[in-house]
Amino acid sequence: MGHRDNDELALSDAELAADEAATRAILARWGEPAPAPPPPALAARVTAALGGRPAARRPRRALLPGLALLLALPLLLLGLWGVLVDSAGPARMAGGAQSGAGQLLIGLTLAAKPLVNLLLGSGAFGLAAAVALAAGAGLWWRLVRAGAVATEAPL
Repeated sequence: MGHRDNDELALSDAELAADEAATRAILARWGEPAPAPPPPALAARVTAALGGRPAARRPRRALLPGLALLLALPLLLLGLWGVLVDSAGPARMAGGAQSGAGQLLIGLTLAAKPLVNLLLGSGAFGLAAAVALAAGAGLWWRLVRAGAVATEAPL
């Protein structure tokens, strides 16, 4: 606990070697084997096995967000109509307010109205903040995905 004044995040080579020796001494009590050297020409064999072929492209993956938006667009437009124009409109399309689906749609519409009014009531600043949050989340997700692909362990 006396290391709070140490600003170094990484240990020096001597400290790492001492920690490695201490760990090996602890593991030697249980008969932990010594590390084996890697097989000869391992990197060359892996490179030869991979070959010069480029990675397979996945065109379907690029279409997935567009397809999801295309499928969600009618639902979003129906919800927008229910929230901004007529709350009972989507329910009438589902059999009226007496049907189970109609009651569900009215409930969802009425539950969404306060959130929509909050976003619209805050004006341009609220809309800009919502767009910035969505863009930041999208950018963050792309960076995470790119980092996950870039840091996958090689064979």
